[in-house]
Amino acid sequence: MGEHAYSKAIKAALRANKAPTAIGRDGEAEGVPVELVAEPDNPYDVNAISVRWRNQVLGYLSREDAIRYAQPFRRIIASGFTAATSARIWAYDAGDRLQARVTVALPEPELIAPLNGAPAGVTTLVPWGSAIQVLKEEDHFDILCNHVPPEGVGLLLVSLHKATRTLKNGTERPFVEVRLDGERVGELSNVTSAHLLPLLEHTETIGETALAYAKITGSALAAQLVLHAAKATEISDDWLSDGPHPAPKLLPWATGYYVPPAYST
Repeated sequence: MGEHAYSKAIKAALRANKAPTAIGRDGEAEGVPVELVAEPDNPYDVNAISVRWRNQVLGYLSREDAIRYAQPFRRIIASGFTAATSARIWAYDAGDRLQARVTVALPEPELIAPLNGAPAGVTTLVPWGSAIQVLKEEDHFDILCNHVPPEGVGLLLVSLHKATRTLKNGTERPFVEVRLDGERVGELSNVTSAHLLPLLEHTETIGETALAYAKITGSALAAQLVLHAAKATEISDDWLSDGPHPAPKLLPWATGYYVPPAYST
């Protein structure tokens, strides 16, 4: 919201992304890295969240969205990190004024940061990937029920481990076991396990535990886990050589967090 007040910064962002505007013409850039900055000292809205490019304000989230996203963003900032995403910027230079729209890519608030922390030891966080259904989580509802948030949907950090099952004919079949805070909460099918096992064999060989994000959905009656982890074929050599990739250590969930003043006129 409010992009019309930040035409100078928007034009600069478009120029930097090789999409300059000219009078009577428009410009558009996608994938522009931006930051989401909480402004507790904003004189118009204590929940205000500005969208910034190179510390220049491009606009604000709506009042309704700012209320929804206030807590997860403040938790990230209070933990010493930056809330960042990508944006699409469009602008048309009408001569006397700039018509502009900035759109940011954001998941739902409850899926921005995990509810739990990473386990102890050397860990590496597998890049986000397509959804993978976790199987047999119904056998571990006694554990999962303690992690279902009041909203019914949340994000968790789980660890992935290579396990082996012995078939009736004596053949051993490897699969991926999913653990939450060290406790088994399910497993992956043979097909999906095959996509991740090469990665787990690599991390275990170098003494790392693989972590991944999992979406938990449930109630007091049942819960399910959906894993989001990149397949071994989607992992680049650069990512492997640059490891480990530890999960960010965030402050525990709380009703409020301190964030420094950040309002900018």
